[in-house]
Amino acid sequence: MKILFAEIILIIHFIIFLFICLGFILIPIGYSLDWNWIKNRIIRLIHISLMGFVTIETIIGVICPLTSIEFLLRDGSKVDSNLTLIIHKIMYWNLPNHYFIVLYILCLTYLVLLWFIFKPKY
Repeated sequence: MKILFAEIILIIHFIIFLFICLGFILIPIGYSLDWNWIKNRIIRLIHISLMGFVTIETIIGVICPLTSIEFLLRDGSKVDSNLTLIIHKIMYWNLPNHYFIVLYILCLTYLVLLWFIFKPKY
């Protein structure tokens, strides 16, 4: 049962990951194509806040709460689901922390620029 909850947490985490990553591309595209949801202030605030949260937690050296919960629920169990392995390969890179700090600061800066270039309307 714990593995099922771990999988659910992983899927939720992956959806958030996709939301953040796709936003980098979809904001300028959607703005130029006049997609209304891209101009929604609440969606944009959630997007930039999530990126800010990820950046701050990385700078201070905290592991993402969703990652911690997932790994706690797995309790050292071997991951044997193909979907889980694929998601882990996409989301978890084995690089030094300072690489992520630089990457996330650049991404957050990019989002701040997008906020002013492609302003939310409502």
